[in-house]
Amino acid sequence: MTHREIDLLHFLTSKPLGRSWGDYWMPNTDENWGIVKAALAWFAMRMGKTFENHRARPDKGAIGTNDYLLHAYLTAKAINELREAAS
Repeated sequence: MTHREIDLLHFLTSKPLGRSWGDYWMPNTDENWGIVKAALAWFAMRMGKTFENHRARPDKGAIGTNDYLLHAYLTAKAINELREAAS
């Protein structure tokens, strides 16, 4: 995981579950856009669908997404990486 992913996961896990979860805005950077695209692809795969990149990156302003999606994706990624490191 990148430092940005770790920091984001730390922030998201510090929030109480079930409260104020939903829309989440983050700066429009290449790294943040990469995280959002990876989370969407991960979610599509979990649902048994192929990921088609219908969502375009905003030209300016912030990137809107869902914090619960980012939380689930980053948690799964962290667990997978820990599992691989433990082997």
